[in-house]
Amino acid sequence: MFFRELNLPDDYRSTEAATLVFQEVYGDYSERTAAELIAALSMNHVLHYGCEVYSQLLAVGSLETRFLNDGIVSANNIAVTQRLRSGGVGRQLMSFLEQESREMGANLIRLTALPTAVGFYVKVGYQPIDSKNPLELGKLL
Repeated sequence: MFFRELNLPDDYRSTEAATLVFQEVYGDYSERTAAELIAALSMNHVLHYGCEVYSQLLAVGSLETRFLNDGIVSANNIAVTQRLRSGGVGRQLMSFLEQESREMGANLIRLTALPTAVGFYVKVGYQPIDSKNPLELGKLL
């Protein structure tokens, strides 16, 4: 298993694989079409990463660097396929994204969690950063 930066949307194979992972994980929460998802993955100031196991992309995550000058990155589109859950891959993916953020000079990583994922993020050290929205979480790096 290894993590690497994905060249989305230029690398069709990675884009297609990331789309499948994202749709598997977020299918119940997302009404995005594949075209909308690819457009979202193509945003400026966003770096995409994936976890490959035997050349198959099975986990993805993105870092939005628009506020990097303020020391803040946002983690987005975090998804781990069902078969890899509870095996530590999500924890490793978050650790990888946090390390990448530190190397960019960030001192805070923030994200908006799905209600079903808040417990996971709290376990890996994230805390609520907005008292009005318990799904907004952050972690000092």
